[in-house]
Amino acid sequence: MEQGSGSRTVLVGVDGTGRSTDAIALGATLAPLLDAEPTLLHAHPYGELESLLSDDEHATLMREVAERTARDAAEHLGASPALSIVADRSPARALQAAASRDAVAAIVVGSSSRGAIGRVLPGGVAQRLLAGAPCPVAVAPAGYAARRSSGLGAIGVGFDPSADGLAALALAAELARRDGGTLTAVAVHQRLAFARLPAHVTGGVVTVDEELRAELSDAVHAAVDALGLGERATARLVEGEPADVLAAESERLGLLVVGSRGFGPAGAVLLGSVSGRLLRTSACPVMVVPRSAA
Repeated sequence: MEQGSGSRTVLVGVDGTGRSTDAIALGATLAPLLDAEPTLLHAHPYGELESLLSDDEHATLMREVAERTARDAAEHLGASPALSIVADRSPARALQAAASRDAVAAIVVGSSSRGAIGRVLPGGVAQRLLAGAPCPVAVAPAGYAARRSSGLGAIGVGFDPSADGLAALALAAELARRDGGTLTAVAVHQRLAFARLPAHVTGGVVTVDEELRAELSDAVHAAVDALGLGERATARLVEGEPADVLAAESERLGLLVVGSRGFGPAGAVLLGSVSGRLLRTSACPVMVVPRSAA
């Protein structure tokens, strides 16, 4: 696998389980597209219990984690990347701290082992990460490693004309450009309760719903045209509930990118209502981009 420049990393959270394998596989795909090197981080709670463990017991625990992780990494990365083992009862906190210190292009984690195969279901680590991480967070669905192919393939992005939505579109476009795949920007128009009221009557009756739909259509097509990807990028306007529409789209995508829509500081990943539901229903990996990211 072609490696990045080494100045940035894709930080993969590992714990020696199947979800670690899925995260490593997704990290292996994303790292070269983000011009980054994959690195692994395992957080464990044994630091607080160190006084209760003998040196041999502590060394055995660490060695088992390192060996399991090295086997998974060798299978999906073709090499053994750097592995950091830190004592922290909160893996999310450890990942956020590492991302704040280092030049991390993205954090990648696996989904909960309780989820259905082929679906994203974030566990506690992903949920906590999506409440303030300083870089994009990607969550791999259960079983991703077994069905992963080369490259990402078709990339989709949930579009809205806000700064958060445009940041997600920009990142998705860069991934598609480097991967050589296609990009579909999906704008979802959700009817409002008062949608049939007239907005104005000049030149004929136009309802509020029709005006909002037209504005969203113009915005998504203009934004996609400005990407310069030509026929590889398309814009679609779909009627419905955003999370439901994007979940249906995920069935034919290799990655779904969405912006943060929660309240909080710019530059932090925040779980909004749409991204929160997608992380329970998406059939492909989901990447959530920090608020108003450049």
